[in-house]
Amino acid sequence: MDDKAPEKRYCDDCGHAGTDGGSTEESYCGGCGRTVPYPEEDLCPACGETNCMLIACPECGGEYMLDESDDIETPNAALTGAEGVRVEGTVIRGDGK
Repeated sequence: MDDKAPEKRYCDDCGHAGTDGGSTEESYCGGCGRTVPYPEEDLCPACGETNCMLIACPECGGEYMLDESDDIETPNAALTGAEGVRVEGTVIRGDGK
């Protein structure tokens, strides 16, 4: 996987999908399911759980999960074409070979 490629994410709550980085003002607690103001530490101010703060959807504040499907357009979408793309002498094919 390309470390510079944007992560594809989606929200089950509102259906938002994209490559944006999620909310910069809120965090979603994986422990209690609440959306809270972005904490300075990985500690939920609502339930007190630690190591549970996840990325919140920028639209509704729900859990913004990684999406492994191919239905979200990304800037690197050209690399998935069946005809392949030549990058610095290497052919990258859509079938991963």
